[in-house]
Amino acid sequence: MKKLAFFKVLIVCALFLAASNLSFAQKHDRGNGEKQVQKLKTELQLSDEQVAKVQAATAKRSAQIGSVKEEAKKDRKEKMSKAKAAMDEFDAEMKAVLTPEQYTKFTELKDDRKEKIKERRKNKKGKR
Repeated sequence: MKKLAFFKVLIVCALFLAASNLSFAQKHDRGNGEKQVQKLKTELQLSDEQVAKVQAATAKRSAQIGSVKEEAKKDRKEKMSKAKAAMDEFDAEMKAVLTPEQYTKFTELKDDRKEKIKERRKNKKGKR
């Protein structure tokens, strides 16, 4: 009887963990970059035409990065070089779409984001 109760509790715990992992994944789904496009629209005061072009470039980049992530059989260096190529292509598209002032602000935002990521990684390593 005790074994049956133990297995019931174990199954309930497993279901709870599975459900919490699914909800976490849904909250952090990056999707097609719509949130990023809206932030750039606000920060850079993009025109409607620019927004459409930025949306297309962001969707293209997301698809390219997604396909790189799915190539699990490839070695890390190859995946990183493909991801960097996708980011460089995105950067070139953004430079063509944005005015010089907007592109300068875009690169500043990108650099700030990189710094925040470095800080998070640094803090994470310090906690271990």
